[in-house]
Amino acid sequence: MEPRLKGNIDMEKSAPIVFELGDAAEGSIEPTAEQRERLQEAIERIDAGEFDVPVPEGWVMPVVCVDGRVPEGGQVVFGPNAAGGLMTITVADDLTAKRFASADGSITGALRNTVEVAQGLDQPVGGHGDTKNMADEHGPTCGCGACDKLNKGYAYIAAHGEILKGIVESLGGSARGHEKIVANAQARVDSQNFPAGRELFTILNDANEHTPERMPVLAGEHREALMRFNLRPDVTIDRNLLAAAYPEIDLFEVDAGSFKEAAQKTSLTIVEAEEKETGMLYFNGAIGCVLAGPRMPVLVSLPLAA
Repeated sequence: MEPRLKGNIDMEKSAPIVFELGDAAEGSIEPTAEQRERLQEAIERIDAGEFDVPVPEGWVMPVVCVDGRVPEGGQVVFGPNAAGGLMTITVADDLTAKRFASADGSITGALRNTVEVAQGLDQPVGGHGDTKNMADEHGPTCGCGACDKLNKGYAYIAAHGEILKGIVESLGGSARGHEKIVANAQARVDSQNFPAGRELFTILNDANEHTPERMPVLAGEHREALMRFNLRPDVTIDRNLLAAAYPEIDLFEVDAGSFKEAAQKTSLTIVEAEEKETGMLYFNGAIGCVLAGPRMPVLVSLPLAA
């Protein structure tokens, strides 16, 4: 069970680096025949940085989810993207140092502590819901795959840690803390101590009373045709620009280039930061594999030459 690599990932390569998830994928989101007509062209332009914009100065912790849907009225928040927005930090800590753990060991308690830490560091807090799931005022889901399928993300890490380790190492990462991360994921799965996605949305939403644009409620069905691991620090995708050029193509954006600094921002030692960065990468890889289908192409965008 491995991703279908189109050749080895060459970190010195100048052409777009693309591979398919293959048998590593458990989901169903992948390009349609219509989307594939212009997908290669879109990949080349995305990788060239045509749709990238700078993130606000000082923003290093993830605030935007990887979800490819454009908020009604257009995207207005351009911070780092990661699965579930700030949830990526909470999960990475839960898989490693457990610095944000609450007395009851719950993820909701850890998320509240993460929010407090982020705000104390003058970092934004964000995530999202969607109209379909939020229509039921008392429903358990919110429409964010990373939150609603949190248990499946942990289960994927526990069962397929070696796949994730291979991907991270291929991207130039160290996968430090691999054994700890897989063991902690398994322990969480065994405990079945997972909150409903709506609970996580509520915590993030309550933190944005004065900044509701950081918690958009997205509309429409998923139509992501591409997943990008963006290794360029300080930039992210502008979905408005992408939609103007390719209205038929959305993408999952993982701003992995920001993960190192985000991990350092929330850690006390070098080892903790390195393990937390691995946890962030594992969680994003896992959620990607849970949501996407085997024919989902993954673009690795390396830092551009000065």
